[in-house]
Amino acid sequence: MTTLRALVLLGALLSGPASAQDFVISSGPLGDADFYRLVTCGRPPGGTCRTRPRRWPEDLAHNLAVSRLAEVDPVSKAVSAQVDAALVQAIDQINGVGAGVRLHRTPDNTPAPIRLSIRSPATIALIARGHDPDGTLPSGMALLPRVPADRITDATILISSAIPLTEIRSVVLEELIQSLGLVYDIENPAYTRRSIFAQSASGVTLLAGQDAVALRLHYPPLIQAKTDP
Repeated sequence: MTTLRALVLLGALLSGPASAQDFVISSGPLGDADFYRLVTCGRPPGGTCRTRPRRWPEDLAHNLAVSRLAEVDPVSKAVSAQVDAALVQAIDQINGVGAGVRLHRTPDNTPAPIRLSIRSPATIALIARGHDPDGTLPSGMALLPRVPADRITDATILISSAIPLTEIRSVVLEELIQSLGLVYDIENPAYTRRSIFAQSASGVTLLAGQDAVALRLHYPPLIQAKTDP
């Protein structure tokens, strides 16, 4: 069975049907505004949004906790260690671009709005069932509640225990960003290996360029009041 890099499902993990968020096809380099609309609401240049843009409420976004859940499926020590390191790096990447969202990691297996878990291919297949018509399995998944339509209040990230070690940093970064509401991938040769949102062969491990711009547009930087010396 082949694998797919990432999948975003709208709908709670165990409560009812979910709908998969697909990639959006475009061609050539896009302007920042078009790129932003594509990855947040699925709008191709000149087209219309597939869904309403969603983001974490401001009071949560400024201090958003991320926790790694205890492993319940068999996971190799190598995958576990690299996912752990990749999560730390992804949080640092997101916090370092100047957007109005700040993440911090809490102790493992503690309550947090964003939770990451490594799960077996069998579990991934069960959850993704109905969203992999080509028999593909994602290396990572971000699950977001279906409602409210314009806000995110909860997110679960699943990483496959069968993920190739070389993909871990990129997939963890992508899934963490998608859990913030930038949920659509882009199918466009101009972004292959240049954007974390590239549907084909991303491999990106640094949040830069239009990826960083899109995150800042989605979460405008905080304006700190100037004080007299």
